[in-house]
Amino acid sequence: STRGKYDSADVTTIAGPGQSGGLGSGTYGNNTWFNSPEGIHATGGGKVYIADTGNNVIRMLTPNGGTSSNEPDNWGVEVWAGTTLAGCLNGVGSNAKFNAPTDLIFDFSQGSHENMFVVDSGNHMVRKIKNQASKDVSSFAGDCVNNAGVSGYVDGTGSEAKFDNPYGIVMDPITNDIFVTDVNNHVIRKIDNNTAEVSTYAGSGSQGDLNGVPGESKFNFPRGIGTVNGPDLLIMDTANFMFR
Repeated sequence: STRGKYDSADVTTIAGPGQSGGLGSGTYGNNTWFNSPEGIHATGGGKVYIADTGNNVIRMLTPNGGTSSNEPDNWGVEVWAGTTLAGCLNGVGSNAKFNAPTDLIFDFSQGSHENMFVVDSGNHMVRKIKNQASKDVSSFAGDCVNNAGVSGYVDGTGSEAKFDNPYGIVMDPITNDIFVTDVNNHVIRKIDNNTAEVSTYAGSGSQGDLNGVPGESKFNFPRGIGTVNGPDLLIMDTANFMFR
């Protein structure tokens, strides 16, 4: 993991030894390990949350106020939710299970980081974590069946909806709606933040390269997603080698 400083463009390692592994043996940046981490979200309080994809957990990095010249000594690292054993299980903190989580965001619509939403890619779901002492993990869109998520392409509310390898997630800063790249279905899905109603926002469900309105446009394994100019979305259309 690296940090770019805007004033000098210095890049400093704050956690991780530069090779993949399990969680590591310690609680500081210099003796913790990651396994293909992908999503990251920083809060105003200085905390950084990471989707540690290969370890099936959500990690939290916290600046500890240290002044060591070895920057990783100045960061605490802990498992915030999940266990290294892949699965699909709701619960509190380390009692919950994920399967290759890839991205995450906080819901700050109420003026605070109340809830976290996690793309649980291997389970084909979006999970919700209460940002409280309990760290209660629940299913927000998609469902767990026999300790595994179920893939498919179905619009619906909450557990009725189905995804196939969702990857990226972003929240519209104006409407607070959630948008997810549904990679293997070649579409962008929209989730109502209040009702968990899932609908197809862009794409037809058919693989291709075509601009147009919903139901006509086509993507080819879209992965990354971001917001620009308020409600506009920017999509990394991976297998078409373009941004939409």
